[in-house]
Amino acid sequence: MKASLFCAFLLNATLLFSQNQTIDSLLIVLEKQEDGIEKIDILNQLASEYIRAEPEKTKNYAKQALALSQSQKYSNGEALAYRMLGSFFEGASKYDSAKQMFQKSLSLYKRLENDEGLSDLLNDIGILHYQLSDYEPALTYLKESKGLFKKMGNSYGEGKTNINIGLIFMDKGQTDSSFFYLNQAFLLFKSIDNEFGQAVAKVNIGILMKDAGRYTESVKNYEEAIPIFQSLGNKYNEAKIYTNIGVVYEEQGAFAYALEKYQQALKLYTELDSPEGQIECYDNIGVIHKNLGEYELASMYFLKGLEGNLEQKALYNEVNSYLNLSGLHIEQNQPNQAEEFTTKGLFLADSLGLEKDKAYLLTALGQVKFQQGKYDSANWFCTKGLAIAQRLQYHKIQCAAYIIMAQVTTPLLTQRKYASKAFEIADRYNLLQEVKESTHLLYQYFKLQAQPDSALKYHELYTKAQDSLFNESSTKKITQLASQFEFDQEKEAIANERQKEAFLFNQELERKNTIQWISTAGIISLIVVAFIIGLLYNKKNQINKALAAANIELERLNETKDKFFSIISHDLRSPVEAFTNISLILNRHLKVANYDRVIEIGEKIDQMASNISNLLDNLLCWSMQRQGHFPHVPEKVSVKEIFDENISLFSEPAKMKQVQLVSPTESDLMLWADANSTKTIVRNLVANALKFTQNGQIKLEADLDEDQINIRISDTGVGMNDNQIKRILSQNTVKSSYGTAGESGVGLGLQIVKEFVDRNNGTLTIESEIGKGTTINIFLPSYELTMANEELKQTS
Repeated sequence: MKASLFCAFLLNATLLFSQNQTIDSLLIVLEKQEDGIEKIDILNQLASEYIRAEPEKTKNYAKQALALSQSQKYSNGEALAYRMLGSFFEGASKYDSAKQMFQKSLSLYKRLENDEGLSDLLNDIGILHYQLSDYEPALTYLKESKGLFKKMGNSYGEGKTNINIGLIFMDKGQTDSSFFYLNQAFLLFKSIDNEFGQAVAKVNIGILMKDAGRYTESVKNYEEAIPIFQSLGNKYNEAKIYTNIGVVYEEQGAFAYALEKYQQALKLYTELDSPEGQIECYDNIGVIHKNLGEYELASMYFLKGLEGNLEQKALYNEVNSYLNLSGLHIEQNQPNQAEEFTTKGLFLADSLGLEKDKAYLLTALGQVKFQQGKYDSANWFCTKGLAIAQRLQYHKIQCAAYIIMAQVTTPLLTQRKYASKAFEIADRYNLLQEVKESTHLLYQYFKLQAQPDSALKYHELYTKAQDSLFNESSTKKITQLASQFEFDQEKEAIANERQKEAFLFNQELERKNTIQWISTAGIISLIVVAFIIGLLYNKKNQINKALAAANIELERLNETKDKFFSIISHDLRSPVEAFTNISLILNRHLKVANYDRVIEIGEKIDQMASNISNLLDNLLCWSMQRQGHFPHVPEKVSVKEIFDENISLFSEPAKMKQVQLVSPTESDLMLWADANSTKTIVRNLVANALKFTQNGQIKLEADLDEDQINIRISDTGVGMNDNQIKRILSQNTVKSSYGTAGESGVGLGLQIVKEFVDRNNGTLTIESEIGKGTTINIFLPSYELTMANEELKQTS
């Protein structure tokens, strides 16, 4: 068993790791403060500061703040005090009490319409539901919190909720969605220069990549967070990252790397005098030595972990220490030593209600009794452990119990029954070691029963499992050797680099001493003058380059500004002005009961509104793209969902122009692209096709073309000649034309399409014929093939 510190960073409303100076200054102010609103605010702030380090003080200060707020009728203070109490109960795992406190706070904040307090509270409630694995309510609260933070322009709060939403999707196994929110959080924290938030986002992305088996990316993200925590002087989180990197290397069988990282973490925890962190490292280092067959070292570190847990009275972690020591001595066939630790662990797990650990330890005690030759006791303990394991669907322990029971029972038929049960479960859940052991028992049984066909069958299965385990072990050993070689090479390279730096430093020092010895005042003066001239020359070049760059940017901004005002003054003003007297015209026709004319005007209003909406959408996308503010986050995107969305969006305008919208694509092809820009591409192409089609058909199709997906939007509209196609594909701006129903535009749609296709690493082609229609082909990366290529790169 292993207790690895491999945890995600949740961000709640109270900032992590309070500063002692802040607490000291608050306590000084509190002593001089009379009862009133200011004292309530200080009490609540102290409750917030103590939530991590000394939660009991959080409870005491929050209770004082609550009582004083109620006597002073200070509702905001009362709401915050309830929230602090909720945070205390949540940290103490008293979730029902936490819900009650949060609910009281929620009622008060809603009545007060205090968005600032409400946004933090909703985030905390979302975290509470996340810890209870109530993912849907958690997402609801967190998204509501995110919306309020965004409304208030609070980028830190928005980033915080993005982190927490990303963690929920991580737990649900939705890697793409998780990465989207975690990456958004990183970008938000970066935009406000919040280094701590950036580091937290990187750590969580590292965890996500590790869970997805993308180990190189995982380590890369972890290592990018380390210098940030170092610059902040945050050794605690730096140590946690070293532990996480160690876990990644350990899973790859790179034990030398893992050991190095665990020892780095242990050094920091020792400097911080953090017993919990040290114990965690002792357990992790012990597991590494056990995997390397260094049992004495493993025992030493496991015993250090146990000693620390006993001193700290950390009962749950104490159980884990007993599990480690029990497994270590069973593996060495030392039943008497194993019995001591297994029995102690069993009693403690039973008193704490740890059912899964209890099932493991009961079965382990059965193994101990089996090694001692006490078969009846072995059968009894395994039966008890099996009952719990079946209830918890703990498959590995079920197999272990059945395998031991098959060896300690007397009737041969019962032995066969237990071995068959073990094989059935092991085969279903691909537990190779258990398949090997159970098939070997069945082979022996049928051999004794003189049933050669059945004996041969299970012997073949046994050999197959043994070969698979051997291959798996060989692969791990090869990986371990490769990692060790790489590690040694890296250390040697670092040592050589340092030696080289030292040599160059000494050489430089000698050279300087020689120059000082032979130089004269005149030579020094010339050097100084030359140096100053060089500096001035370089400065001048830098200024000229900066001015040139600024002029280019200014020209681009002026061009954008002129285009923007052109759109506002001509294309946007005209349709808006058309609405000015629309109510008077409608009233006049209604008075004379001219309903046909009213319906006709209504259809034109719909068309005008749709045109304005499309223009505004494109204007927004275009301006964001021009300013570099349009986010680009590649993810898994469903082509079918985008097609369905656009058919629904344009169904009414299409009916008005008697155009049939169809999508014969049935299979759900997946793109690797930015979802928002891809939707914008398809929306503009469909809108453009509809603009130039009357009494016809628009078809949305997609299929796989080598390593890309070809999206085709074809229409039976007016079509284009070769010159028009060349102008569209070659120019940076596209000249607009009027549609079949007189629709106007500014040519932004196709310009945005071209820019967004380029940003998604795609290509665009146009096929058209006057009077017959147009087909626009968009080629974008396929999700499956992109992921396959990425995996191939990582393995090569």
